[in-house]
Amino acid sequence: MSARLLTPAEVLTACDPGARDDAETQRRWRELSARAQVPNVFLTPELLLPALRHLARDRVGLAVVSRGGRWRLLVPLQLRTRPWHHPVRGATTWEHEQAFLGTPLISPDAEEEDWAELFGLVATAGDRWLVMRQVDTGVAEQVLAVADRLGQDGVVVRRTDRGLSSARDGERLHVDLSSKRRRELRRQRRRLDAKVGTQLVVEDLARRRPGEDTDARRARVRADLAHFLALERAGWKGEDGGAMAVRPPEAAFFVEACLAALDRGVLHLPALHDGSRPVAVAALVRDRDVVSWWKTTYDEAYAEFSPGWLVAVESFALLEDGVRVLDSCTDADSRLGTSLTSGRRELVTLAVSTRGSLGRSVVRRLPRWLAARARTAHALGEAAARVRRAPAGIRPSRPDSTTPV
Repeated sequence: MSARLLTPAEVLTACDPGARDDAETQRRWRELSARAQVPNVFLTPELLLPALRHLARDRVGLAVVSRGGRWRLLVPLQLRTRPWHHPVRGATTWEHEQAFLGTPLISPDAEEEDWAELFGLVATAGDRWLVMRQVDTGVAEQVLAVADRLGQDGVVVRRTDRGLSSARDGERLHVDLSSKRRRELRRQRRRLDAKVGTQLVVEDLARRRPGEDTDARRARVRADLAHFLALERAGWKGEDGGAMAVRPPEAAFFVEACLAALDRGVLHLPALHDGSRPVAVAALVRDRDVVSWWKTTYDEAYAEFSPGWLVAVESFALLEDGVRVLDSCTDADSRLGTSLTSGRRELVTLAVSTRGSLGRSVVRRLPRWLAARARTAHALGEAAARVRRAPAGIRPSRPDSTTPV
């Protein structure tokens, strides 16, 4: 058994098409992804390699635990950090702005020794505790149980959930909407068609068109992705700085990841369009029988007609029969994510100690430390608000050079 922390450069070099061990590295990676306890499309080569290339920060690496030539655990890590600005150094699972699930790739036959190797890898780097974010509750329970058997402390520090739908036996995945909401969306669709001046169609732009070869499809989809980024930047996300095109590394990551997913046959780009320009586009990525609703954008000139809702509802018909689960990848209070899905996906952030009594003490006291930090932040916010509300004449002023301090 071995545990290695591969730097982004080492991973990218090993997976380069011209590398001697490219086929073997990707074979082991894909084999683990295909049989992992919980599918995570954000940790597949299609999405993680572009993220490592364009978005990885200092001290980011890919932790791999293997046995007998087979990968058993894969966890992106950022080492030597200060989680929540804690004074004791720790490691975290690495995440970036465009990844919405942190559950590691775990072999179904992973054992306590595999996790011990991972914890040891973190400890060897000098980090006394590890924070794992956006992890499915079942996996979190497994990690906490292993930590306990290894004599380490573990604690859940945050719980959240989001919309998720699962197909019933013998049925296709479908959207659950009330009849009232369906009537409202049909009315919005008619109004949108009238505004555009033609009947819009829904098409998966990632599908090969008749007579289109691989190169032509790739070039067309690249242009569609450029339009996606432009639409997003022209809207409210561009105004608040959240659009990917505002941050060139994220835009480069998005395009490379989508094209890699296209080549692998796991990309969906449902678009509501008039034959020449999309009014709304979504990007979905699939891993096994799970589709993740990754990104959505629309032309805000038509915002009053709910184009984001329309493309979401109508795109369900474009999904393959083999798709059994839809993960909304939205915030817990997202109206769209909640309305389009019938269930919930529970996710947690947890912390486990990896080394010594100090690490165990940090994790044991972490909930109280975070609560105290939140109270302090709240009090400082309240004090700042009182200063802003005070009349200008009685606001405390900064001391000048003649004011005793």
